[in-house]
Amino acid sequence: MIAVESMMRGVDVHMVSCVIHYDFPRPTQSFISRSYRTGRFGRSGVSILFVTNEDKPALDDLRKTYSVNIAGMPLNVADYL
Repeated sequence: MIAVESMMRGVDVHMVSCVIHYDFPRPTQSFISRSYRTGRFGRSGVSILFVTNEDKPALDDLRKTYSVNIAGMPLNVADYL
């Protein structure tokens, strides 16, 4: 599924296994909201976030604020889908 920001609000799509954040979500709460759509109902899921050097301070803030582990993308990302 591909959607713009305004469409994502209130959308409840079952069986979403991957969310790709092409632009760093601002506010960072959007990251949590969008990423929550993956791996629901006992399924596996992955959220991919593209980060530029300018985004790194906001990424660190996101990690600290929400106590989330955000690691580099593994080579075997297909195993998580």
